[in-house]
Amino acid sequence: MLLYDFESKEALIDAVLAEIRRREEELIGEQQIDFRGEPAEALAAVWRWVSAEERAPFMRLFFETYVDALRRPDAHADGARPLVRDWVDFLGRDEIGIDETTATLMIAVVRGLLLDRLAADDPERTDRALAHFTELVDARAAPRSRPRRGRRRRSPPVGS
Repeated sequence: MLLYDFESKEALIDAVLAEIRRREEELIGEQQIDFRGEPAEALAAVWRWVSAEERAPFMRLFFETYVDALRRPDAHADGARPLVRDWVDFLGRDEIGIDETTATLMIAVVRGLLLDRLAADDPERTDRALAHFTELVDARAAPRSRPRRGRRRRSPPVGS
């Protein structure tokens, strides 16, 4: 019956993954995760949700589908495109406002650490790595108008 409704196993899996994405988007809205305010806090909240043990089976399914879409792009609607592009587009929405390059980096770091977490037996290591990444994001997001601690001296021209 499911194959009748979805036409293929891959279409069914794509629908399941679309539902997971929808729920993750709801999480961001429900918990009022604000990427414009404190991006590190937002990343940490997303990490807590995606890395929770009860979501491990769904995350494994995601990665299996991602690899399968790379190997067999014709078997999945738009190949791997929705798996890659949907989150970049979501984070770029006006209410969130993350530029495409930063969104790509955030997604890549979370996905990479999540894949590592699922494949290894030391989840604390990936938690620490995400915490370190959020520190880097905080440092990058810090106001750029801080007073400098002294004037930077120019180097003399070469040959003088």
